[in-house]
Amino acid sequence: MKTLGLTFFPTQFSGEAAQYELGMHRLPQMIGDAWRPEWIQLPGTDAAVNARRIADTRPDFVLLHAHRLQVPDALALANALGELCPEVPLLQCGWTAHPPYVDAVIAATGPLESPVFGLACGEVEAVLPAVLERVASGAAFLELEGLPGLALRDAREQGWRGSARYEYIHDLDALPDVSLEHIPKAWKESKAGWLELARGCRFRCSFCYGSAFEHPELRRFGPERISAGVLRAAEQGVSVLGLLSSSNSFDVELLRSLVGAFRSQGIRNMAVAGPVHARYVRGEVLDLLGALDWRLMTIGLQTTNHDAQRLIRRGDDPEALAETVERIKAFITPEIEIVLGLPGDSPEGFKSTVRFLLSLPVNITVHTLRLDPWSSFLMEREKLGISADFVKGARVLGHPSFSAEQMEECRTFLRELGAGPWSYRAGQLALDGEHLNAKQKRRAN
Repeated sequence: MKTLGLTFFPTQFSGEAAQYELGMHRLPQMIGDAWRPEWIQLPGTDAAVNARRIADTRPDFVLLHAHRLQVPDALALANALGELCPEVPLLQCGWTAHPPYVDAVIAATGPLESPVFGLACGEVEAVLPAVLERVASGAAFLELEGLPGLALRDAREQGWRGSARYEYIHDLDALPDVSLEHIPKAWKESKAGWLELARGCRFRCSFCYGSAFEHPELRRFGPERISAGVLRAAEQGVSVLGLLSSSNSFDVELLRSLVGAFRSQGIRNMAVAGPVHARYVRGEVLDLLGALDWRLMTIGLQTTNHDAQRLIRRGDDPEALAETVERIKAFITPEIEIVLGLPGDSPEGFKSTVRFLLSLPVNITVHTLRLDPWSSFLMEREKLGISADFVKGARVLGHPSFSAEQMEECRTFLRELGAGPWSYRAGQLALDGEHLNAKQKRRAN
């Protein structure tokens, strides 16, 4: 029997990471009797320490999940493990498993020298079973070329072999349930849990990895799976259940299943958190959302600038958003997410978006634009003149319509806004995870 090292960096309570980590927790039920899973929680980011931690388990194959900020650490680990165990393949999975993105990180951090490094592109359940079946039958690393979703690094040519297409599961109900035995300790201690409702998205925003979907249909889990997931979370004592879906307002049938599960099982002490698309919050969707106890509801506005909206392939109407927010405020103050540094936007356009949101009963979260793996902006960055720091999660530094100096000017605008007197309808103001008006809100309360 061969040993599969299922390997994780320390992770936060993040929906972007959770889908892929939950996928890894399904794999033991999908890989057959030829493999024994070995769960490896890495203690930190030191490559030598992590390589030794993995080597001590004597794996035959290693699967490593890496989120955006962890890709440099994953590459350093691949090099260190390649020195200790040059015969043990390491596959990186997660939404960062995208050859052009990894190449950009390599260019910024130094060469990748591991002789057996690859990427599992897309949803891990769609890629790994076939890979492990071939390895168990005796296939060498480069003989795996051609398997769906697999990109193999050619150490000699410093390039990639394989199609590297984003693979995904079409029938989600065919997937086994998540094994709960090795769920990260931090999730258990925080009494946080995750429930996958659907995958895919109706939109293909230029800044998002959803650009990779060749068939961007919404794929949802069935009512029985959703009901079982809700009950399992309640039995575990989960206090906040993260709803994993590109939007929990896209599909009224999905919402009926979710709310029905809470009602039929009489669950009243478990809150939910997740994204909602304002365009669809009306009628029955609004009623169903209001039937849940929301701890956090996020709505991605991104910008009110028409030029930027055109480039990101979104056309959200600010006034329609305002009407939706006024309806939602009866049961939750939503968190509205906007982006600093979008192509097509400008300092004045960005400030106008902020001022618009200050007049609404919302919390405002500003994210500096990053070039996400698989996104159109990543692939077209030279055409758009975008420069980014791939050592720090591909954080955008500037481009022709938004210089680095102008981006810093907007950060100063936000900090001064947060430090000044606060008489707006909006509550929280945050920039890249930093709460800017916390002191003013504490005084007000």
